[in-house]
Amino acid sequence: MGVVPAGGWPASADEVRRLLQQFDETYTSVLRDLQGAWATGDASAADAAVAAMLELEEPAVKLMDIPLPDGTGNYGPQFRPAPGAGAEAGARS
Repeated sequence: MGVVPAGGWPASADEVRRLLQQFDETYTSVLRDLQGAWATGDASAADAAVAAMLELEEPAVKLMDIPLPDGTGNYGPQFRPAPGAGAEAGARS
């Protein structure tokens, strides 16, 4: 996998954008559910986070199969909260 540039991957092919969006939206759900679990002690929120973590696999694996245009490696997840997720979705931006 190539090194994710600061700010995430630049604009790319439609499939890459779709997979990045899918991963980032699911990652955001994981962060929100974990935050809810930690804040309230709610076991169902922790369970939801674990279920969402499992959903990260498909877009991640598909991204890692797509070569970067410059040939320096392959795409991969950028682990960024989805745009508009707000600070509660995690400290990384």
